[in-house]
Amino acid sequence: MKATHHKKSFLSQSKTIRAKCESAIQTMWEFCYANQEGKENTTRSSAKTDSLHDAVRHIMQEMFGDFKDTFDRHFTFEVEKEDSGMKTKRLSVKDFKDKEFHVDLMLYQHQKESPGQLPLLVSSGPNGLGGDDTKVSPTPHSVFLVKAPLSSINKNSDNYVNSLLGEINRFFGQPENQNMELVLLNLVPRETFTLKGKDRLSREKVNLLSLGSNIHPLDPQSPTILDRSVLREDIKAKVFPINIPYELTFKNPDADWNEEAPEMIGFESIKNFDELRRVLEFNAAHTDGFIQVTDEDLKELRTYFKGFIERHQHLQGFAQIQSPSMPKIVKDESSIDGLEKEKEKEKEKEKEKEKDLDQVQTLSASMDEPKTRSKVSP
Repeated sequence: MKATHHKKSFLSQSKTIRAKCESAIQTMWEFCYANQEGKENTTRSSAKTDSLHDAVRHIMQEMFGDFKDTFDRHFTFEVEKEDSGMKTKRLSVKDFKDKEFHVDLMLYQHQKESPGQLPLLVSSGPNGLGGDDTKVSPTPHSVFLVKAPLSSINKNSDNYVNSLLGEINRFFGQPENQNMELVLLNLVPRETFTLKGKDRLSREKVNLLSLGSNIHPLDPQSPTILDRSVLREDIKAKVFPINIPYELTFKNPDADWNEEAPEMIGFESIKNFDELRRVLEFNAAHTDGFIQVTDEDLKELRTYFKGFIERHQHLQGFAQIQSPSMPKIVKDESSIDGLEKEKEKEKEKEKEKEKDLDQVQTLSASMDEPKTRSKVSP
Protein backbone atom coordinates (compact mmCIF):
# COMPACT_ATOMS: atom_id res chain seq x y z
CA MET A 1 0.00 0.00 0.00
CA LYS A 2 1.41 3.37 -1.02
CA ALA A 3 2.20 5.66 1.89
CA THR A 4 0.32 8.94 1.99
CA HIS A 5 2.55 12.01 1.95
CA HIS A 6 1.25 14.82 4.11
CA LYS A 7 2.50 18.28 3.32
CA LYS A 8 4.28 20.11 6.07
CA SER A 9 4.18 23.78 7.00
CA PHE A 10 5.98 25.84 9.62
CA LEU A 11 4.49 23.87 12.51
CA SER A 12 6.63 20.89 11.51
CA GLN A 13 9.47 22.84 9.85
CA SER A 14 10.81 24.58 12.96
CA LYS A 15 14.19 22.82 12.77
CA THR A 16 14.82 24.30 9.33
CA ILE A 17 13.60 27.72 10.45
CA ARG A 18 15.86 27.66 13.50
CA ALA A 19 18.85 26.76 11.35
CA LYS A 20 18.17 29.63 8.95
CA CYS A 21 17.75 32.09 11.82
CA GLU A 22 20.98 30.92 13.45
CA SER A 23 22.88 31.19 10.17
CA ALA A 24 21.58 34.71 9.47
CA ILE A 25 22.39 35.96 12.98
CA GLN A 26 25.87 34.40 12.99
CA THR A 27 26.63 36.05 9.66
CA MET A 28 25.79 39.44 11.21
CA TRP A 29 28.16 38.90 14.13
CA GLU A 30 30.93 37.78 11.80
CA PHE A 31 30.41 40.77 9.51
CA CYS A 32 30.46 43.20 12.41
CA TYR A 33 33.16 41.90 14.72
CA ALA A 34 35.31 39.43 12.82
CA ASN A 35 37.90 40.45 10.23
CA GLN A 36 36.28 40.96 6.86
CA GLU A 37 38.77 41.49 4.02
CA GLY A 38 41.15 43.34 6.32
CA LYS A 39 38.53 45.74 7.65
CA GLU A 40 38.60 46.21 11.40
CA ASN A 41 34.88 46.74 11.78
CA THR A 42 32.05 46.37 9.32
CA THR A 43 28.99 47.27 11.38
CA ARG A 44 27.84 49.59 8.59
CA SER A 45 28.52 47.14 5.78
CA SER A 46 25.74 47.02 3.19
CA ALA A 47 26.75 43.41 2.55
CA LYS A 48 25.66 42.62 6.11
CA THR A 49 22.20 44.11 5.66
CA ASP A 50 21.81 42.60 2.19
CA SER A 51 22.64 39.18 3.60
CA LEU A 52 20.26 39.66 6.52
CA HIS A 53 17.34 40.83 4.38
CA ASP A 54 17.78 37.95 1.95
CA ALA A 55 17.89 35.51 4.88
CA VAL A 56 14.67 36.99 6.30
CA ARG A 57 13.00 36.53 2.92
CA HIS A 58 13.97 32.84 2.90
CA ILE A 59 12.83 32.40 6.52
CA MET A 60 9.41 33.89 5.81
CA GLN A 61 9.00 31.69 2.73
CA GLU A 62 10.25 28.62 4.59
CA MET A 63 7.37 29.01 7.06
CA PHE A 64 5.11 27.55 4.41
CA GLY A 65 7.26 24.43 4.02
CA ASP A 66 5.73 22.15 1.39
CA PHE A 67 3.07 24.81 0.77
CA LYS A 68 5.67 27.24 -0.58
CA ASP A 69 4.22 26.93 -4.09
CA THR A 70 0.86 28.05 -2.71
CA PHE A 71 2.52 31.10 -1.16
CA ASP A 72 4.47 31.88 -4.35
CA ARG A 73 1.28 31.68 -6.39
CA HIS A 74 -0.11 34.67 -4.53
CA PHE A 75 2.86 36.56 -3.04
CA THR A 76 6.38 37.68 -3.90
CA PHE A 77 9.06 39.22 -1.70
CA GLU A 78 11.39 41.95 -2.88
CA VAL A 79 14.56 42.91 -1.02
CA GLU A 80 17.22 45.56 -1.46
CA LYS A 81 19.85 44.42 -3.95
CA GLU A 82 22.65 45.68 -6.13
CA ASP A 83 21.80 46.48 -9.74
CA SER A 84 24.07 45.95 -12.75
CA GLY A 85 25.91 49.17 -11.89
CA MET A 86 26.77 47.75 -8.43
CA LYS A 87 24.53 50.29 -6.75
CA THR A 88 22.08 49.16 -4.10
CA LYS A 89 18.48 49.32 -5.21
CA ARG A 90 16.65 50.80 -2.24
CA LEU A 91 13.06 49.84 -1.50
CA SER A 92 10.84 52.69 -0.42
CA VAL A 93 7.27 53.85 0.04
CA LYS A 94 5.90 57.33 0.59
CA ASP A 95 5.74 58.57 4.17
CA PHE A 96 3.28 61.05 5.72
CA LYS A 97 5.23 63.95 4.14
CA ASP A 98 5.14 62.28 0.69
CA LYS A 99 8.89 61.67 0.98
CA GLU A 100 10.77 58.41 0.52
CA PHE A 101 10.61 56.03 3.44
CA HIS A 102 13.21 53.28 2.99
CA VAL A 103 12.14 49.79 4.02
CA ASP A 104 13.96 46.45 4.25
CA LEU A 105 11.58 44.05 2.51
CA MET A 106 8.29 44.35 0.68
CA LEU A 107 5.70 41.66 0.13
CA TYR A 108 3.59 41.99 -3.02
CA GLN A 109 0.34 40.20 -3.75
CA HIS A 110 -0.32 39.02 -7.29
CA GLN A 111 -2.43 36.58 -9.25
CA LYS A 112 -0.22 35.25 -12.02
CA GLU A 113 1.64 32.05 -11.15
CA SER A 114 5.30 33.09 -11.46
CA PRO A 115 7.13 31.94 -8.33
CA GLY A 116 10.09 34.07 -7.27
CA GLN A 117 9.36 36.96 -9.63
CA LEU A 118 7.46 40.23 -9.56
CA PRO A 119 4.81 39.46 -12.20
CA LEU A 120 2.25 41.89 -13.47
CA LEU A 121 -1.28 41.32 -12.34
CA VAL A 122 -3.73 40.48 -15.09
CA SER A 123 -7.22 41.86 -14.62
CA SER A 124 -10.23 41.81 -16.89
CA GLY A 125 -10.74 45.36 -18.10
CA PRO A 126 -9.30 48.57 -16.70
CA ASN A 127 -10.83 47.98 -13.26
CA GLY A 128 -11.27 44.23 -13.34
CA LEU A 129 -14.85 44.70 -14.53
CA GLY A 130 -14.66 42.91 -17.86
CA GLY A 131 -13.32 43.67 -21.33
CA ASP A 132 -9.76 43.30 -22.60
CA ASP A 133 -7.09 42.05 -20.23
CA THR A 134 -5.06 44.91 -18.76
CA LYS A 135 -1.71 44.53 -17.04
CA VAL A 136 -1.37 46.37 -13.75
CA SER A 137 1.39 46.55 -11.12
CA PRO A 138 1.50 43.99 -8.28
CA THR A 139 -0.20 45.24 -5.15
CA PRO A 140 2.02 46.08 -2.14
CA HIS A 141 0.76 43.95 0.74
CA SER A 142 3.27 44.29 3.59
CA VAL A 143 6.38 46.22 4.54
CA PHE A 144 9.04 44.60 6.73
CA LEU A 145 11.38 46.61 8.95
CA VAL A 146 14.18 44.45 10.35
CA LYS A 147 16.30 45.40 13.35
CA ALA A 148 19.15 43.38 14.80
CA PRO A 149 21.02 45.26 17.54
CA LEU A 150 24.09 43.35 18.67
CA SER A 151 25.56 45.20 21.64
CA SER A 152 24.92 48.05 24.14
CA ILE A 153 21.19 47.42 23.76
CA ASN A 154 19.73 48.40 27.14
CA LYS A 155 21.02 51.95 27.18
CA ASN A 156 19.43 52.53 23.77
CA SER A 157 16.10 50.83 24.54
CA ASP A 158 14.06 54.05 24.86
CA ASN A 159 15.49 55.40 21.61
CA TYR A 160 14.68 52.07 20.02
CA VAL A 161 11.00 52.25 21.02
CA ASN A 162 10.82 55.90 19.98
CA SER A 163 12.23 54.93 16.60
CA LEU A 164 9.66 52.15 16.09
CA LEU A 165 6.70 54.35 17.06
CA GLY A 166 8.03 57.10 14.82
CA GLU A 167 8.34 54.70 11.89
CA ILE A 168 4.78 53.49 12.42
CA ASN A 169 3.50 57.07 12.31
CA ARG A 170 5.60 57.93 9.25
CA PHE A 171 4.32 54.85 7.46
CA PHE A 172 0.61 54.90 8.33
CA GLY A 173 0.45 58.70 8.19
CA GLN A 174 0.50 58.23 4.42
CA PRO A 175 -3.10 57.36 3.35
CA GLU A 176 -1.79 55.14 0.52
CA ASN A 177 -0.19 52.82 3.09
CA GLN A 178 -3.19 52.28 5.33
CA ASN A 179 -4.32 49.18 3.44
CA MET A 180 -0.94 47.54 4.02
CA GLU A 181 0.49 45.58 6.93
CA LEU A 182 3.67 46.59 8.79
CA VAL A 183 5.86 43.81 10.19
CA LEU A 184 8.53 44.77 12.75
CA LEU A 185 11.03 41.91 12.97
CA ASN A 186 13.61 42.10 15.77
CA LEU A 187 16.52 39.70 16.31
CA VAL A 188 17.86 40.31 19.82
CA PRO A 189 20.37 38.40 21.99
CA ARG A 190 19.36 37.55 25.55
CA GLU A 191 22.87 38.38 26.72
CA THR A 192 25.47 40.41 24.92
CA PHE A 193 28.23 42.98 25.44
CA THR A 194 28.04 46.63 26.31
CA LEU A 195 30.83 49.09 25.62
CA LYS A 196 32.56 50.54 28.66
CA GLY A 197 35.03 53.18 27.61
CA LYS A 198 36.81 53.17 24.26
CA ASP A 199 37.46 49.45 23.83
CA ARG A 200 36.38 47.72 27.04
CA LEU A 201 33.50 45.26 26.96
CA SER A 202 31.34 43.98 29.79
CA ARG A 203 28.48 41.51 30.02
CA GLU A 204 24.93 42.82 29.54
CA LYS A 205 21.72 40.91 30.31
CA VAL A 206 19.35 42.33 27.71
CA ASN A 207 15.88 43.58 28.54
CA LEU A 208 14.14 42.04 25.54
CA LEU A 209 12.05 44.87 24.21
CA SER A 210 9.68 45.16 21.27
CA LEU A 211 6.31 46.80 20.76
CA GLY A 212 4.79 43.46 21.68
CA SER A 213 6.59 43.43 25.06
CA ASN A 214 4.60 43.78 28.26
CA ILE A 215 4.96 47.08 30.11
CA HIS A 216 5.76 45.05 33.22
CA PRO A 217 7.93 42.13 32.02
CA LEU A 218 7.11 39.93 35.05
CA ASP A 219 3.36 40.38 34.50
CA PRO A 220 2.24 38.71 31.25
CA GLN A 221 -1.24 40.19 31.76
CA SER A 222 0.04 43.76 31.69
CA PRO A 223 -0.57 45.76 28.48
CA THR A 224 2.02 45.79 25.73
CA ILE A 225 3.85 48.89 24.54
CA LEU A 226 1.69 48.81 21.41
CA ASP A 227 -1.46 48.59 23.55
CA ARG A 228 -0.42 51.71 25.44
CA SER A 229 0.34 53.71 22.31
CA VAL A 230 -2.13 56.34 21.10
CA LEU A 231 -2.42 54.75 17.67
CA ARG A 232 -5.91 54.16 16.28
CA GLU A 233 -7.18 50.65 16.89
CA ASP A 234 -7.47 49.90 13.16
CA ILE A 235 -3.79 50.86 12.74
CA LYS A 236 -2.69 48.74 15.71
CA ALA A 237 -4.38 45.76 14.04
CA LYS A 238 -2.04 46.15 11.06
CA VAL A 239 1.18 46.28 13.08
CA PHE A 240 2.86 42.92 13.74
CA PRO A 241 5.86 42.95 16.11
CA ILE A 242 7.94 39.76 15.90
CA ASN A 243 10.69 39.32 18.46
CA ILE A 244 13.17 36.45 17.93
CA PRO A 245 15.54 36.18 20.91
CA TYR A 246 18.64 33.99 20.80
CA GLU A 247 21.61 32.82 22.86
CA LEU A 248 25.31 33.39 22.18
CA THR A 249 27.33 30.30 23.17
CA PHE A 250 31.10 30.50 22.71
CA LYS A 251 33.56 27.62 22.97
CA ASN A 252 36.92 28.49 24.51
CA PRO A 253 39.63 28.77 21.83
CA ASP A 254 42.39 28.32 24.45
CA ALA A 255 41.09 25.09 26.00
CA ASP A 256 42.04 21.57 24.97
CA TRP A 257 39.64 20.64 22.19
CA ASN A 258 37.00 18.11 23.11
CA GLU A 259 34.12 17.77 20.67
CA GLU A 260 31.94 15.80 23.08
CA ALA A 261 32.36 18.19 26.03
CA PRO A 262 33.97 21.41 24.82
CA GLU A 263 34.90 24.02 27.40
CA MET A 264 32.76 27.13 27.09
CA ILE A 265 33.90 30.70 27.62
CA GLY A 266 31.70 33.23 29.41
CA PHE A 267 30.99 36.82 28.47
CA GLU A 268 32.97 38.07 31.46
CA SER A 269 36.15 36.54 29.98
CA ILE A 270 35.89 38.60 26.79
CA LYS A 271 37.23 42.02 27.74
CA ASN A 272 37.71 43.88 24.44
CA PHE A 273 37.02 43.79 20.69
CA ASP A 274 40.26 41.95 19.87
CA GLU A 275 39.31 39.10 22.21
CA LEU A 276 35.77 39.05 20.87
CA ARG A 277 37.06 38.90 17.29
CA ARG A 278 39.38 36.00 18.14
CA VAL A 279 36.58 34.04 19.86
CA LEU A 280 34.17 34.65 16.97
CA GLU A 281 36.69 33.58 14.33
CA PHE A 282 37.56 30.40 16.23
CA ASN A 283 33.93 29.42 16.79
CA ALA A 284 32.97 30.21 13.19
CA ALA A 285 35.80 28.08 11.84
CA HIS A 286 35.92 25.14 14.26
CA THR A 287 32.40 24.65 15.64
CA ASP A 288 28.88 24.12 14.40
CA GLY A 289 28.10 27.72 15.25
CA PHE A 290 27.74 30.02 18.25
CA ILE A 291 24.08 31.07 17.88
CA GLN A 292 21.26 29.07 19.46
CA VAL A 293 17.58 29.59 18.59
CA THR A 294 14.99 27.34 20.25
CA ASP A 295 11.39 26.51 19.33
CA GLU A 296 10.26 28.78 22.16
CA ASP A 297 12.25 31.64 20.60
CA LEU A 298 10.12 31.29 17.46
CA LYS A 299 6.86 31.72 19.36
CA GLU A 300 6.04 35.20 17.99
CA LEU A 301 7.05 34.19 14.46
CA ARG A 302 4.71 31.20 14.74
CA THR A 303 1.89 33.48 15.96
CA TYR A 304 2.42 35.78 12.97
CA PHE A 305 2.35 32.85 10.56
CA LYS A 306 -0.89 31.49 12.00
CA GLY A 307 -2.49 34.92 11.75
CA PHE A 308 -1.29 35.32 8.16
CA ILE A 309 -2.94 32.04 7.21
CA GLU A 310 -6.18 33.02 8.97
CA ARG A 311 -6.29 36.41 7.23
CA HIS A 312 -5.90 34.81 3.79
CA GLN A 313 -8.23 31.81 3.92
CA HIS A 314 -10.07 33.26 0.92
CA LEU A 315 -7.03 32.69 -1.34
CA GLN A 316 -6.85 29.52 -3.39
CA GLY A 317 -4.88 26.79 -1.64
CA PHE A 318 -4.60 28.52 1.75
CA ALA A 319 -7.45 26.54 3.29
CA GLN A 320 -5.49 23.34 2.59
CA ILE A 321 -2.78 24.47 4.99
CA GLN A 322 -5.33 23.76 7.70
CA SER A 323 -6.18 20.33 6.31
CA PRO A 324 -7.04 17.52 8.77
CA SER A 325 -3.45 16.27 8.51
CA MET A 326 -2.22 19.59 9.92
CA PRO A 327 -2.67 20.98 13.43
CA LYS A 328 -5.55 23.38 13.00
CA ILE A 329 -5.27 26.98 14.05
CA VAL A 330 -7.76 27.21 16.87
CA LYS A 331 -7.97 29.19 20.04
CA ASP A 332 -6.71 27.35 23.06
CA GLU A 333 -9.93 27.36 25.06
CA SER A 334 -8.24 25.82 28.09
CA SER A 335 -5.71 28.62 28.26
CA ILE A 336 -8.47 31.17 27.76
CA ASP A 337 -10.46 29.61 30.60
CA GLY A 338 -7.32 29.67 32.70
CA LEU A 339 -6.77 33.35 32.03
CA GLU A 340 -10.40 34.12 32.86
CA LYS A 341 -10.07 32.24 36.13
CA GLU A 342 -6.88 34.12 36.94
CA LYS A 343 -8.67 37.41 36.25
CA GLU A 344 -11.54 36.36 38.53
CA LYS A 345 -9.06 35.48 41.27
CA GLU A 346 -7.41 38.90 40.89
CA LYS A 347 -10.82 40.59 41.16
CA GLU A 348 -11.60 38.60 44.31
CA LYS A 349 -8.24 39.60 45.79
CA GLU A 350 -8.95 43.26 45.01
CA LYS A 351 -12.36 42.98 46.68
CA GLU A 352 -10.76 41.41 49.77
CA LYS A 353 -8.18 44.20 49.88
CA GLU A 354 -10.92 46.84 49.60
CA LYS A 355 -12.91 45.11 52.39
CA ASP A 356 -9.83 44.98 54.63
CA LEU A 357 -9.09 48.63 53.90
CA ASP A 358 -12.66 49.62 54.78
CA GLN A 359 -12.40 47.76 58.10
CA VAL A 360 -9.10 49.47 58.90
CA GLN A 361 -10.53 52.90 58.06
CA THR A 362 -13.65 52.22 60.19
CA LEU A 363 -11.52 51.09 63.12
CA SER A 364 -9.24 54.10 62.75
CA ALA A 365 -12.21 56.48 62.68
CA SER A 366 -13.73 54.94 65.81
CA MET A 367 -10.44 55.32 67.66
CA ASP A 368 -10.22 58.99 66.69
CA GLU A 369 -13.71 59.80 68.05
CA PRO A 370 -13.72 61.53 71.54
CA LYS A 371 -14.67 59.12 74.27
CA THR A 372 -17.65 60.05 76.52
CA ARG A 373 -18.54 58.55 79.86
CA SER A 374 -21.77 56.68 80.03
CA LYS A 375 -24.25 57.97 82.54
CA VAL A 376 -24.84 55.78 85.60
CA SER A 377 -28.24 55.74 87.20
CA PRO A 378 -28.22 56.80 90.85
